[in-house]
Amino acid sequence: IIDVLDDIVRGGSGTQANKAQSLISAVFTWAIAEERVENNPAYRIPKRVPERARERVCSHDELRKLWRAFDATINGRPDAAPVTPQIARALQLLILTALRRSEVAGARRSEFEGSTWVIPSERMKAKRQHIVMLPPLAAQIVRDAAAESKHPELLFPGRENRELDANSVTRAMMRTCKRLGINGLSVHALRRTAASEMGRLQVAPEIIERVLAHTPSGVTMKHYNLHSYAPEKLAALLRWQNALSHIIESETTSPA
Repeated sequence: IIDVLDDIVRGGSGTQANKAQSLISAVFTWAIAEERVENNPAYRIPKRVPERARERVCSHDELRKLWRAFDATINGRPDAAPVTPQIARALQLLILTALRRSEVAGARRSEFEGSTWVIPSERMKAKRQHIVMLPPLAAQIVRDAAAESKHPELLFPGRENRELDANSVTRAMMRTCKRLGINGLSVHALRRTAASEMGRLQVAPEIIERVLAHTPSGVTMKHYNLHSYAPEKLAALLRWQNALSHIIESETTSPA
């Protein structure tokens, strides 16, 4: 087990090694409970890398570089990010909507009606339907992706015209960051950045939670308050889109 975990670390992902270790240990814990094995060989193996708090967000300069690189890919310019045009659009959509990579990667044409995107419960982490109110720039990206896609249903088809693997989005982000000299930035950091920026723009925390599709807490919010918050979510994403447009067009380096 140690050799396997060390191989994963050498492959460049200490976090994945820690996740693999937790999964291996959980399997053996289950096997002990089922009386299939007598001990857990993963028990008390030290983590291969220290766990760090998830607090990385994009600076404005990094957002500008990423967006322009994705734009260059879409428009065929030489300063392009090392990704396909469809993945470049998917990553721009992630920046604008604060969605998870799997939610964007698996987007279906049938989920869209105008500027409203209804992601069904089976595609959501919390297994609750999520309504995304697309601001104009995001809606245009969706239209462009639909026009470019050769698949009758998938918005961002991957290899062999199959559903885009969310891990492909991660690898594309890593290649782009390496090309641009950006360190320590994950796909999930795009979601965290959008949420942080909306907070900076004085969007109410409850609305940010709704944009992120986090599960409501408390009996009232879970079972009695059935308001969709669609207008409020659209207002929040419009505020974020306008701020992002200013960041992209600006030449001044500033923190997020």
